[in-house]
Amino acid sequence: MFRIIGKIKKIEGELSEKNIKDANLHFELMGDKVLLISEEDIAVKKGDITEIKVEKIALKPKSVVLKSAYKLNKNGSVISAGEEIPVPFESERDIDRVTFLATANGEIKKGDLLGGLVLLKAEQE
Repeated sequence: MFRIIGKIKKIEGELSEKNIKDANLHFELMGDKVLLISEEDIAVKKGDITEIKVEKIALKPKSVVLKSAYKLNKNGSVISAGEEIPVPFESERDIDRVTFLATANGEIKKGDLLGGLVLLKAEQE
């Protein structure tokens, strides 16, 4: 039992030191606003959470994505954005789908505005 706990403590210590070192980021307060545009027609029902494909947005490595809280679609709000398989922060990534919370019954059409994001560039110190 002691050996297992000792190894876990050693691993936790190594991870903590690495995370603290890697967590030091510099943020520029200048960013780009991008719009999330539907790539498909889909019916939404009040209260449902639905994945909707959107026009692809390329992210540079170490891009920080902030979701605009302002509601831009009459049928609901985007609650997250990403891609089918999550990719590490340090890699090039894409946004090609969003998770949408419907606050009304309705139709989303291809080309409809779903929401907005602000992209910030972070640099590691």
